[in-house]
Amino acid sequence: MTKCIELHVNGFDVRADSADDEPRLRDVDIAERAGMAQPRNVRAVIKKAAKSGLLRAEDMRTQTVRMQIPKPRGGFESRTVTEFWLTQTGASLLLTQLRTPAAIAFTRQLVETCREAVRLLRENGTHTFRVDASLESSPVLGDHWDKRQKLGQLCKAVADFQRCSVAAVHGWVRAQYKRPSVYQISVLLWRDVQDVLNSALHGLVPLLPPVRRRALPAAPSQLAMFG
Repeated sequence: MTKCIELHVNGFDVRADSADDEPRLRDVDIAERAGMAQPRNVRAVIKKAAKSGLLRAEDMRTQTVRMQIPKPRGGFESRTVTEFWLTQTGASLLLTQLRTPAAIAFTRQLVETCREAVRLLRENGTHTFRVDASLESSPVLGDHWDKRQKLGQLCKAVADFQRCSVAAVHGWVRAQYKRPSVYQISVLLWRDVQDVLNSALHGLVPLLPPVRRRALPAAPSQLAMFG
């Protein structure tokens, strides 16, 4: 178990070692917001920037995690990768190297996210959360094609039953697990995710307030009654 403070701000997982520490954001989350087609490729950019001296040790922290990487011909292989968690300074310097149209637009959101994280740390820094290392190092649902497909089907079924959009279901699931994407939930929680969605599918748990549900067209028999 690794002890740290973990926040969820503007769709980002943010970490800090203490209330006085500078918040840090994960490399692939920054890359996704910056519009990189292959977010994991950002790690090569970070290593190059560190080698050139643009990024310094104080601009980031590293964490070794184990992931399931898809093979070109199908299946997965287990691989150890190094994640980079960057401070606002480190993330801002990284954005200058990505050269994507979305990178410049994302800069303001980055500053606002870090500012809000600092505020939350100062206000709630006495509350330290434990991050389960097994969850942090495990593969995510998006890394498994079969689970990704099943998750999509479940979310669509729940949306149809609850009379809302699939995006609304995704937002609800993200809120339950505090992840920026439903596909970034750990595979260790897959059974729990299925149970939660099946409960929503059978009306056992409320999903959305009525004002956000879409109206269903009247059935043919109902139309005939008012025809």
